[in-house]
Amino acid sequence: MNNIQKKQTIKVLVVDDNEVNQIVSLEMLSMLGFQADLASDGEEALKKHVQNHYNLILMDILMPGLSGIETSHRIRNDLNDDNVIIISMSAGNIYEEDNNAFTNAGINDYLTKPFHTEELKKIIQKWFSNSD
Repeated sequence: MNNIQKKQTIKVLVVDDNEVNQIVSLEMLSMLGFQADLASDGEEALKKHVQNHYNLILMDILMPGLSGIETSHRIRNDLNDDNVIIISMSAGNIYEEDNNAFTNAGINDYLTKPFHTEELKKIIQKWFSNSD
């Protein structure tokens, strides 16, 4: 992976309530050389982020309990963290009103499910490229 910060310095959290999506996301990240932690819902994601201060969170949007939008909002406002990059993972098309909700919640970018490893690689490069 050219021009990306050292992989071991990027702490990644995958937040998804679907076991198949969890496995696929973790495997893609592994193929790209990243290790990631896993949270099955928004509450768990908040707790893990407080403990580990992730650099990148891949956030499912539709989850029981706290949605990905609400979880992202809480990370930005309740935890006062503007440094973590939050990438939403959402099935289907992103409509303009969804995009506005994502932006208002502090979500930096999005991937549309199903996505491929190359798309994940590009979005990580976009946010974590070295400028040297």
